[in-house]
Amino acid sequence: VPPTRFKGFDLGDRHYQSTVFECKACPNLCEVNKVVIANEPPLFYGARCDRFEEAGRTRASTSSAIPDLFAERNRFLLGDYVPPEGPRNGRPRVAIPRALIFYDLFPYWRAFFNDLNIEIVLSEATNPHIAKQTLELATAEACYPAKLMYGHVASLLDKGADFMFLPNIVNRENVAPGQAENNYCPYIPAMGCLVSATIDIAAAGCRTLSFPLHMLWRTARDHELKE
Repeated sequence: VPPTRFKGFDLGDRHYQSTVFECKACPNLCEVNKVVIANEPPLFYGARCDRFEEAGRTRASTSSAIPDLFAERNRFLLGDYVPPEGPRNGRPRVAIPRALIFYDLFPYWRAFFNDLNIEIVLSEATNPHIAKQTLELATAEACYPAKLMYGHVASLLDKGADFMFLPNIVNRENVAPGQAENNYCPYIPAMGCLVSATIDIAAAGCRTLSFPLHMLWRTARDHELKE
């Protein structure tokens, strides 16, 4: 008979202890439930990953040998970016929300603004506070990644930025074979306008830097960036 993990019909009569704690291993800040039955290894549930479930297993795990590809991608994405610290040094400062096309184009904008000697300040990775602000501010019935732009912009209002960077990017290079265009979902070029209509960015002493950008067409792109 193969071994089983069945606890038995008397499980309800056995002593157990249940507690809840907040995991701080990442910005999700999950509420994790821990249940200890008698002297057995604890059981965990509620986390968005299997961090605690994996730790509670007795079998050998190979997960530690798997590289964290998300962290590696994030290192490539941020590159040599360093958040500005200390008092302002006289350089203009632009705020960039860490949402939507940030995860595709930040290396491009980092090089662009560095060449212009402009400081960059980023919103934090999506966390419960930004998610809460999103729920309070979002008016457009878009997908959740698009709605998060509201929370990320709101979180940047106290960063002392001169400009809030909200470009209306319509299309991109690298058209797929057989296709004439490579257009973004309409919500991506529209989100800057939708957020600006809801959040009073100017009241925080910040100007909205918003303009149409067609990256597929080089002549149009160069003209729009110069403008």
